[in-house]
Amino acid sequence: MSGLDFASTPGLRGAPDFSISGFAGIGDGDGPFRPRNNTFQFVDQLSFNRGRHFIKVGGELRRVRNAITRANTLRGNFSFSSNNWSGQQGFGNTGNTFANFLLGLPVQKGRRVSGFAQDLRSTEYAGFIQDDWKVGSKLTINLGLRYMFYAPPYDTQDRVSTLTYPKGRPTNFSEGALFYLQPGNQSFAPNWGRAGQELPRSLFPADKKNFGPRFGFAYRPIGKTVIRGAYGMFFDTVPLFITQDTLENLPNLKEDQQSLSLFQDGVPTAETFIGFRIANPGPGQFNPGPNDVSPDFKNAYIQHWNFGIQRELPGAIVLDVSYVGNKGTRLNRRENTNSAEPNGPGATVPLSAIPAQPINPVTGQPFSSNPIENAGLRPRFRRLVPYAINVWENNALYLLDNIFQTTSTAFSNYNSAQLRLEKRHAKGVTWLVGYTFSKALSDATGFSGGGPFDTGNRIQDIFNKKADKGLASIDHRHRLSASVIYDLPFGKGKSFLGSAPALVNKIVGGWSLNGIYTYQTGLPMTVKFNGDVFGSGTDNARPDLICNPNLDSGGRSVTRFFATNCFAIQSPIRYGTAGRSTVTGPLINNIDIGILKNTNITERVSTQFRAEFFNFPNHPQWNPPNRFIDQAVFGQISSARDPRIIQFGLKVIF
Repeated sequence: MSGLDFASTPGLRGAPDFSISGFAGIGDGDGPFRPRNNTFQFVDQLSFNRGRHFIKVGGELRRVRNAITRANTLRGNFSFSSNNWSGQQGFGNTGNTFANFLLGLPVQKGRRVSGFAQDLRSTEYAGFIQDDWKVGSKLTINLGLRYMFYAPPYDTQDRVSTLTYPKGRPTNFSEGALFYLQPGNQSFAPNWGRAGQELPRSLFPADKKNFGPRFGFAYRPIGKTVIRGAYGMFFDTVPLFITQDTLENLPNLKEDQQSLSLFQDGVPTAETFIGFRIANPGPGQFNPGPNDVSPDFKNAYIQHWNFGIQRELPGAIVLDVSYVGNKGTRLNRRENTNSAEPNGPGATVPLSAIPAQPINPVTGQPFSSNPIENAGLRPRFRRLVPYAINVWENNALYLLDNIFQTTSTAFSNYNSAQLRLEKRHAKGVTWLVGYTFSKALSDATGFSGGGPFDTGNRIQDIFNKKADKGLASIDHRHRLSASVIYDLPFGKGKSFLGSAPALVNKIVGGWSLNGIYTYQTGLPMTVKFNGDVFGSGTDNARPDLICNPNLDSGGRSVTRFFATNCFAIQSPIRYGTAGRSTVTGPLINNIDIGILKNTNITERVSTQFRAEFFNFPNHPQWNPPNRFIDQAVFGQISSARDPRIIQFGLKVIF
């Protein structure tokens, strides 16, 4: 088979990328991806005293440019993330994602065609005033206010666009998808709104009410005790990469995306095997995967507060006990606003209610008389937004795939009790002990995906967002850390061998030991199915939860880290009752040790030798277990963090 072009034989333009869940991917790398980011900033402030008041007034002007060429998926990509199609009918955990790859059965395939250049601009204006008021010898109060005006980003050539929806359109399954099937209701179909034409250049309006107050105080009731507290509201500017994806819409760019699990009932049809044969497809020849921006998008903000007591104890030890909390509002996330209900008998829009020959809402005629083609089209109309009608392109009809909308609807909440003990340097010893008891909640992970064991910034059911409220991906209920530095008492000026000869001093002097101990409870995990097993347009479908899956330390093992029997595959098919972050992963219990030797060679030249031992006891620090309920290794740990690592270093200082 020497000389055979595996890429062009099936009709592919160049070598695409293949991602296979649980296996290494295949491909020759992405295409051009050339970003260029520039930030131009002017900051100035004035400070002055007026009696007991120390006042600061200032302003900031920030200009951000993000120029990017992102043709990194020009060749296309194929995702093999579900093993269901290669398994035995009616039996879970019998398939294999690599078998799907060998059979040519991907879950999704996609590519981008045509324009890839984007040149975004945004500007931020801010001003503040702060007054540090020394009320008396024991009390200081801080008062301040910051105002921020953020002009949303725009493209210099208005190449961005987003879907626009007519007022009064259906918004739920019971009156949505079936309603769209009627030929006379195409006026409810969305259209692409172009920046600078149908829409403002920035796609969403500026938020003009970003006032952030500040308040703090420090009170010393007695000599060695200080009480502190503070509150502040902090507004976030929108990262430009959040709106970059609006480049990937018509008319600037054609994103050809097919979620094959929605195309058929049962085993995929023959069209699954087809690559991207058409170099520049026209209307009806590709399936857009639009990237949307909410018209109500607003800047996120964080409210932060704290209250603490500090006390100096005998022996030069400082005690700090604090309560720290914050609340995030209007946080960014992405929602698939074109999902479908799980493909089961309980769906509000059952397949039996959809005509065998779906009607083209523009022409009023059946899409096709080919029954095989109809079989592939029917489940598509379970989508909330099955199609868009492009009014500025002769009413061209486009069947839609996933629509990922950037919204500002997520939240976070964090509360913690913190304890710190610090021993200041005395007799060669410095040590620090810190303990935090905390709880962090959210209903979405970070915009770029959050932790690898969360939901990847995707919602299970957009009509029940409350079901995604759970522990945040960064939640650690307990964290204890202790560190110590000990300068050994040997050599010149020390307790032992303080008057030793110079040669002896260079050998025995300058040694120090340091160590760090860390104990931290595990990160939360979300148990889910692997891939879009329900044909609903989301790979975050979760099973049912019937009991507490977290085992005590004596009941855990690498083959059963949590009670897998507490999760059940629901029947009939529907979204499960299990929430986000219901399982706590493995803890960290680790010691790192270092040995240092400082030696003066001359007055201007010295050396430092270091020997460092990471994971000094060489205890297994387990990685999280498998969290996919439809895999045979569900609940099992298959890997660990790094074992003991020893490294040496020598530094010359001159």
